[in-house]
Amino acid sequence: MKMGIVGTSCAVWCIAANLAPAQQATPEQRQAESATRELERRTQDLERERIRRARATFTAKVEQTAETLDGLLLRVDAFENRKKVLLTSDEGKRVAHDPAGLMSYMELDRSPVAGADDLRARREIVAGLLSALRQEAAKVDVGFLPDEAVRDQIDEQYFWAKDRTAKLAVQESLFDKLVKQAPTAVELAKAKTLEQAILDYRARWFEFLRDGRIVGEEQAKEQSQQVITDAAKAAELDRARAEAERLLSEARAETERMRVDYELRIEQQVLQEKERQAQADIRYQDTLAELERLRKTADAERHAKDIDTQVKTGRMQGDAEKKLLKERCHEPKVQQTLAPFLSKGYLRPDGTYNSVSFKGNYDSSQPVPISFKDLLELGALAPSGSGCDTLYSIGKDPRDTIRMRWPQAYDWRTDSRTRELVPDAQKLLSELGPTLVELGMLQP
Repeated sequence: MKMGIVGTSCAVWCIAANLAPAQQATPEQRQAESATRELERRTQDLERERIRRARATFTAKVEQTAETLDGLLLRVDAFENRKKVLLTSDEGKRVAHDPAGLMSYMELDRSPVAGADDLRARREIVAGLLSALRQEAAKVDVGFLPDEAVRDQIDEQYFWAKDRTAKLAVQESLFDKLVKQAPTAVELAKAKTLEQAILDYRARWFEFLRDGRIVGEEQAKEQSQQVITDAAKAAELDRARAEAERLLSEARAETERMRVDYELRIEQQVLQEKERQAQADIRYQDTLAELERLRKTADAERHAKDIDTQVKTGRMQGDAEKKLLKERCHEPKVQQTLAPFLSKGYLRPDGTYNSVSFKGNYDSSQPVPISFKDLLELGALAPSGSGCDTLYSIGKDPRDTIRMRWPQAYDWRTDSRTRELVPDAQKLLSELGPTLVELGMLQP
């Protein structure tokens, strides 16, 4: 008994072991399955995107159809109102005065482009479909797309509305021309209204029909009335059938032509939009380049103006400074301090830092001030003690008996009269020397 159980267990284990490799997928198989699933997912995504775009295009078509029907309804109501007003207005009297105008008006009134009730019914159909599409757009996208019958119905409504709009435009033009060409030399107070003229015409028309019928009956006494009636009915039926087939064929051909024309216009609009976008991009880049060029030009002009302003400002500041220097040159204290050099004489100083002598006279027949160049060359304006020594020697030298002299001192540094006088004079000559030369108060 135990042996049987063991043998059975071994058999089961062996069968399971043999089946296990067959149930496990290889890496290549798993990769193939993954690729298949990915392909299916991408295909589904593309199909959903195609349906979404088709639905969006169809929705736009429905919206356009609704707008066209709305516009047509407004124009039809307005046109009917214009015709109604003309029946009793002075303009209508002028139209009624002309037989051709009267007949033209009656023909327009007899052949309306579309009835208001029919238009509203068509608008309700389109509006209901548009509402359903907008509700569908707000829901979770499940790939819904109206069937071909619904799309054909919208195409029929769209082309019908476009056709009636074109025909209405023709009637409106004829109506305007009719009113414009109506005679003006009409006594409006005595003239019939257009409404009365139409009523009179219709009354006479019934009389014409009655008289014509009597004449016809008299002329047809010898003929069989039944044969004539049957023949007329058959001819009328054939004519009506042929006319209906012709109109239906023309309507189908026109619908197909308008559909093809619409698709071509859509394609042209797409191409034109792409071209406009490309041109807009080019203009945008050109505008950016032009703005950059204008910015650089403006920067250059602004920089040039800044430089010019700085130059003018510097010139103005220089002029102001020169004015102040000239005013200082005429200050009494300055002239008193520099009196030995500003006063006029003939002797010309010469020497070194340590000794100064007069080498002769200036080349002038008239007395002149001291030369600023001589003071510089002699070192009298050097910012040092020896420079002050030289300047003091020139300013106090008793040999120059014509020019004003500084006080004689054993040591100008310790003498209260000259201790501050000499350094002040040297400073003034250093600051005001060129200006004093310009004013002629010092020799060059």
